[in-house]
Amino acid sequence: MKRTLPYFHHRVALSALFVGAAGIAVLGACGKSPEPANVAQPVEIWRAVVSDQLADFAEEGLPEISSEEIDDVLESMELAEAGGQMSKRFRTRLEQADPLQLSAVLLAIVEDRTSEAVDKTRAYAWLRARGHEAMLPRLTLRLKYEKDWVANVDLALALLKHGSGAGLQALQHILATEVTADQATLEYARFRTLEALAALPENKQWQAGTGFDADWLRLLDVQKAWDQNRQLPDTAAVNPSRAQRAEVWRMMARLRSQPLRPVDDARFVLVRMPNWVFEPLSSTVLDENRYVREHALQTLAWIGYPVGRWAQQNGIDLSARYQTALASPGVRPRVMEAMGASGLASMQTELVYWLQNGNLEELTAAADALLRCANEASFAELSAYLAADAMLSPEARYSLQLLFTEADAVSELTLATGLDASEGKRRQQWRLQRSERP
Repeated sequence: MKRTLPYFHHRVALSALFVGAAGIAVLGACGKSPEPANVAQPVEIWRAVVSDQLADFAEEGLPEISSEEIDDVLESMELAEAGGQMSKRFRTRLEQADPLQLSAVLLAIVEDRTSEAVDKTRAYAWLRARGHEAMLPRLTLRLKYEKDWVANVDLALALLKHGSGAGLQALQHILATEVTADQATLEYARFRTLEALAALPENKQWQAGTGFDADWLRLLDVQKAWDQNRQLPDTAAVNPSRAQRAEVWRMMARLRSQPLRPVDDARFVLVRMPNWVFEPLSSTVLDENRYVREHALQTLAWIGYPVGRWAQQNGIDLSARYQTALASPGVRPRVMEAMGASGLASMQTELVYWLQNGNLEELTAAADALLRCANEASFAELSAYLAADAMLSPEARYSLQLLFTEADAVSELTLATGLDASEGKRRQQWRLQRSERP
């Protein structure tokens, strides 16, 4: 089932009739942007991106495991805690197990709803100690479903060990919570969390063991850096192995699903992965599967400014990557949403063109995107276009008005006639976030 695009609170029946005589007159008065090259591209632009990558990585990543292997690891984890020579023997057995195989078994245990709580606790501890880097996507998904306080500490530590700060919010939540129904469990989780802070990346201003106040501030600093860049500060950028890439492509394959549960799980993971995932994710916007390309574009839009910073830091022309997809009317509004969410001013030339030449849905998507990424280079043209009273949707008009409104006066701007309050609030938030653009 085709998912509704989020640019209108109500569908507007006039979308296909936008460019009429009035619109053409306005364009003549304002100066029409040159037609971008992508418009002339062929219709057949889609490729078997995900399928090809799955085939390439078919023999890599986490292996399939059997119920016998699960039972064997469950027994080994239990006996490793029994004490004496037997304990040492089974602990050594787990420590010397193939990391990929062991990780696959441990993930199967924590993903199984019927697993005993004690078995899950042991499995998370072993994932932290011995988990292979390929576990990162599936382990990140556990943040969505794992409710155990202590398990979330081991989860955060395991992710941190492999370059991900996705679990840091769970640590903050544990430390910020003072009262809960199971106070004893909370207190133990807080104790474990205080120990876990020693694993944060060190720098010249902070070393582990300085004290709680310093540790807490470091946690907040690392969280902020992660939110901005999807990379841990004061650490080298992750160079993903083929095993990691294999698991990322398997996660992205869930975007092909028509049922929404696998799609939601994949998007939950992808928005929390380190920034190296932006490269494969951005390539899927040309996938032959309509669900994949639409969900990939929406995911990139949800990630937002970190995608733009990644592109800047790595010298990647992200605008060129979106131009091909813009040639397809069916996906065009989604593409513009992702373009604007990147915060990159390099997107504005294409967006101004579609603001002036698109149908009502497309021009609204363009206006919203320009609110999030445009800079002074296009302000004069956009201001003239707005002043000329062009035929705009209430959403598009409000976005352009906000673009020329000072941040401290945003709440005073009257909503455009016909604009739903929730849609206005969403655009106000975009305006306030402009100060964080790459």
